[in-house]
Amino acid sequence: MSITQSERLNKVKKHLKLTNKELGAVVGVTDHAIAKAMNRDNVKPFYLDVFQEKFGISRKYVETGEGEMTVPKTDISDIVVNKELLDEQVIDMLNEMIDSNPNEKENLSFIRDQYKLLLSNYMKSKKLLKEAISNI
Repeated sequence: MSITQSERLNKVKKHLKLTNKELGAVVGVTDHAIAKAMNRDNVKPFYLDVFQEKFGISRKYVETGEGEMTVPKTDISDIVVNKELLDEQVIDMLNEMIDSNPNEKENLSFIRDQYKLLLSNYMKSKKLLKEAISNI
């Protein structure tokens, strides 16, 4: 019999040796919100990202119960590095498509610029999140 997401969250909380109040402070919610999350199987993806980034808790484990509970920190940093390389490759590919498809230049330029804006906003949010977590 597999355990539910809320049961896995409780297991994670015990593993981390944190109270609802301490966990809530890291995630940015009240202890009441943590208690509610512990009783339902619907954790927002943002919080799963915080668990993984801050504590090395596998998002896949919390969501599905598959794999190990913890992810080595080096794996997490490798993912970030690989994502940044992928972002550069996507922008390069869009630039090549713009150059080779003059009829679609306007549409492809729009897509590229929106992708760059998305990346910029992501990086700003990530920086703010790291600052908020480090101030706790």
